[in-house]
Amino acid sequence: MIAGRILVLASMVALLLVPTGATQAAWLSTPREAPTPPTEMTRTPWQRTGETYRTQVTWTPAAGTSVTGYSVDIVRGDELILELEITRPVIILRKLLRGTAYTVRVAAVNDDGVSEPAELRMFTPGKVPPDTDPGELAGPPPRLTAISPATGRPGTRVTISGSNFDNLRYVKFGPRLAAFYVSGTTIVAIAPAGSGTVDIEVMSAGGASTLRKAYTYRP
Repeated sequence: MIAGRILVLASMVALLLVPTGATQAAWLSTPREAPTPPTEMTRTPWQRTGETYRTQVTWTPAAGTSVTGYSVDIVRGDELILELEITRPVIILRKLLRGTAYTVRVAAVNDDGVSEPAELRMFTPGKVPPDTDPGELAGPPPRLTAISPATGRPGTRVTISGSNFDNLRYVKFGPRLAAFYVSGTTIVAIAPAGSGTVDIEVMSAGGASTLRKAYTYRP
């Protein structure tokens, strides 16, 4: 063991080891890295105000990473309408148009960089998004293999496993659209209001796939 004095810098990014009787100091760097994306994005039920809607979106910082803030993009359809830099894992969205697709993209930020974004895609009540022009389809359709849990109440967080989850357009439980976010080979969807046993349909730029009688609502 080397005898000496250890000086801890205020930034907490390195240690300065000064051996007894030495004329030079040895730097011991501690590892630093950009944060990983947030997880568990979800929203509160829609609140209608006149002809527009309001909701609150929250998320959870990934475990084991230091986060100083978040970079948030709000997209309406394919149009970026708002960019924000915030410090808390929550945002309130107001004056959302009815029958419209919105995407909330959140990237975690610290002094060493910015994470890949996590996404929550949602549709305000009013109408189902128009059918996709077959000429615009690209890539393979989603492949759905399993869901968990297969039963629950509205608001339950449901994990859909599979592949080909790039460029997802919507997730539906029966006829109703669900808020969701994608993490690798899983989709986490929030079960919308409903009853009975329903199909789960996932639509991407490459087409649609359906799990028949996949989710049963509990009273």
